[in-house]
Amino acid sequence: MPLGFELRAKGCAGAGDIETEREREGAEEVINFLGKKDNVVHLFLGGAFVALGVRSASQQGDIDELEAEKESLRRRNKAMQETMWGWRQSLFNLAASDPSSFPVPLSRLRAIYGDEDESDAATSFAPPPSQNLDIPGETGAPTPSPAPRFTV
Repeated sequence: MPLGFELRAKGCAGAGDIETEREREGAEEVINFLGKKDNVVHLFLGGAFVALGVRSASQQGDIDELEAEKESLRRRNKAMQETMWGWRQSLFNLAASDPSSFPVPLSRLRAIYGDEDESDAATSFAPPPSQNLDIPGETGAPTPSPAPRFTV
């Protein structure tokens, strides 16, 4: 027995008749609407779009929070870099002011921080001379590797 027929058969007489009739008509409209396959698909797709929109709004809030945190971290990073630069400069000043009492010579500090001249770097940190090994299939001398640079 179809559901629409059951709703018609349960009709009541009296004052509640109008409300029952409205409920019945509403139920019939819903049944007719859901009875069509296209309408069900459209409802499903609409629900999916609403769910995606809610998720997207939530993710946008997370992105905004992360961007604010990124800016905060960049400011803190810049402050730390400035502090470290100040320490570096004070180390150089201490090493330059009294070289005999400072435990690390100024030239070594410059080498550690990568501030030495290229000619000094080649002599102080040059790799040991490589032995010329004959490798089958290769011709020519091996190219020397550049001197390592130490930066902080």
